[in-house]
Amino acid sequence: METPKTSSFRLPLTAVLVVGFGGLVAVAVAVVLYLGVAIGRENTLNLLSDKAEAAMDSMVSHIDLRLQPIVEQALWISREVSDGGLDIDDRTQLDTFMLGALAGTPQTAGLAIIRHDGEYLRYMRDARDVVAAMSEHNAEFADWFKEVGQAKAPKWRQPNWDNPLNEPILILETPLQRNGGLLGILIQAVPVSSFSRYLANNVSVTGFDTPFILIEKSRVLVHPLLASLTPEARSEQNLPTVEEIGDVILESMWSSVNKRP
Repeated sequence: METPKTSSFRLPLTAVLVVGFGGLVAVAVAVVLYLGVAIGRENTLNLLSDKAEAAMDSMVSHIDLRLQPIVEQALWISREVSDGGLDIDDRTQLDTFMLGALAGTPQTAGLAIIRHDGEYLRYMRDARDVVAAMSEHNAEFADWFKEVGQAKAPKWRQPNWDNPLNEPILILETPLQRNGGLLGILIQAVPVSSFSRYLANNVSVTGFDTPFILIEKSRVLVHPLLASLTPEARSEQNLPTVEEIGDVILESMWSSVNKRP
């Protein structure tokens, strides 16, 4: 009995070539698309990073340009006292000198000189007058006076709230010495709102950049929205919170960070 012959199935050569080359083309296209998307994403991130760095550099440069003249003025006043050109015990000379110094640094809201016994003279720009008063002479004041007196150069303090100005300020403290003795401390106050106004003007030009400065992630020192936040509308005498200024993106950013395990 003869066994029937079975024919084996064979793909046509044309079909094999079409499928093979087609598959290679599909893989090649997929690789090219993937690389294109990956490279495009990387380039976009790099451009955004460069833009963010440029914005931060611009903000830092602006702040430095506004603060550096105040440091230079502090060093000049300190040298005048040290060399005997300015006698802080002569009220007539001192008042004329300090009110004139305000003209050299329009970014400052006021100057003050505090003596070791707590007596201080405060020179205000807007009022163009001199306020003489006494600070509470307690252990905290004595420690602060000693700390500043031991400093070798002007020193910026942590921003705090100023009641006369009704807004946060930056304070530069400089010891005034003569013949090795501490005569008093020079205080220069810079309103923080001026930096926010600068940022607000900058954002209005760019349209979408929103630089900001935070302290301890919860308090806002500088933000474009602070330029329109009136101090009178705030009940708390402190730096505004992230929630208070109404920047939902900034608020959600820190919320997502805090929720991470």
